[in-house]
Amino acid sequence: MASLTNVDFDVVIVGAGLTGSVAAGLLRRAGFSVCVVEARTTTPLTNEVPLDPRALAVTPGSRRILAAVHAWPLLPAERIGCFRRMQVWDAAGQGEIEFSLSDLEAGNDTSALGYIIESTVLQQALASALAADTQLHWQRPAQVTAIKPGRDHTEITLDNGRLLRTGVLVVADGKASPTRQLAKIDYLESAYPQHAIAAVVTTEQAHEQVARQRFLASGPLAFLPLADAHQCGIVWSTRPAHAAALLAMPDDVFAAEISSAFERRLGDVTGVGPRGSFALAHAEASDYCQPRLALIGDAAHCVHPLAGQGANLGWYDAASLAEVLTAARAAAEDIGSLRVLRRYARWRRGENQLMQQVLDGLHHLFLRDDPVTRAARNWGLTLTHYSGPLKRRLLRHAMGLDGQVPAIVRGQVMP
Repeated sequence: MASLTNVDFDVVIVGAGLTGSVAAGLLRRAGFSVCVVEARTTTPLTNEVPLDPRALAVTPGSRRILAAVHAWPLLPAERIGCFRRMQVWDAAGQGEIEFSLSDLEAGNDTSALGYIIESTVLQQALASALAADTQLHWQRPAQVTAIKPGRDHTEITLDNGRLLRTGVLVVADGKASPTRQLAKIDYLESAYPQHAIAAVVTTEQAHEQVARQRFLASGPLAFLPLADAHQCGIVWSTRPAHAAALLAMPDDVFAAEISSAFERRLGDVTGVGPRGSFALAHAEASDYCQPRLALIGDAAHCVHPLAGQGANLGWYDAASLAEVLTAARAAAEDIGSLRVLRRYARWRRGENQLMQQVLDGLHHLFLRDDPVTRAARNWGLTLTHYSGPLKRRLLRHAMGLDGQVPAIVRGQVMP
């Protein structure tokens, strides 16, 4: 870690979580001077990472971003799950859709539809990658207590007495973001009538690298294949009272409950790891940027987890912002100007809102229980399953390969 001898930085990033770490890696890769402000103390790097109930879906597009910051090679192979097929079906009918690699166009070089990796394993790999950069500056544990925008820089006061000056302040300190609140940016949040239960379970039958999701009347239940052939990360979105009951159940009762809810498609659940629960909501900041300030990740938006896109959207924010800032610097523009930062905001707000609208629509569609809606959505699932071009387009979007994606995802070098 570089010693802090100069308080002037091209970029200061607040938050060293999954999104902030990727932003730091990409901006350093592009040659910017960067300081990361992190509220937590340093977490010791270790080869023994405990099993994490929160398993995250990583798209092939996001894999390219993680590889660009040198984190992907640091992930232990025995903790990387992948899926080559996806199955989605409705508990209230016969509608079912399946995606596989064969649905992609000829010549596609992608070996998996996606990856399932525990959150702490990803965080460990990112921390290891950043630790190897001796020119990356840190302030930790530290929190921002004041922001003072100026004409050509922003001054940031920390609770440890440091005063930093930067061309751009990148806010990546999560959904509750104290820094966003200091900047007086509203966060428009709408709660879903659901909580999610997350856990790692062991199943009687092997998952065969298939991601499965069943839509129940109370919400979706997903089984996401981990590296162990008999282990899955599960995410069960359901009514708050039901979630509380599931959380309180003894392991054997919970195993029986989840086996039944999943139609025993993988046989009985034979083992249950630690369980976690979190409330579900969708939210978006009123502005993604101000002069010399940009929001990324959960500080800018959050979505329903039913498609596993939350972390991926944050990584795409980070890659898009790095691309915009790199292009602006090459054109001799002020990287912190509102004109430059609005390019990032327009780009990512449009993409994130599209994803949020799709997920919100699916959430409401599958919660409706009237006969007409049930028939329509089951017919829609079946029709989509047999519609080659539509199915291919949906799959490429889910893999993070279509849309206005960053240059890194397209296999190109940032400008």
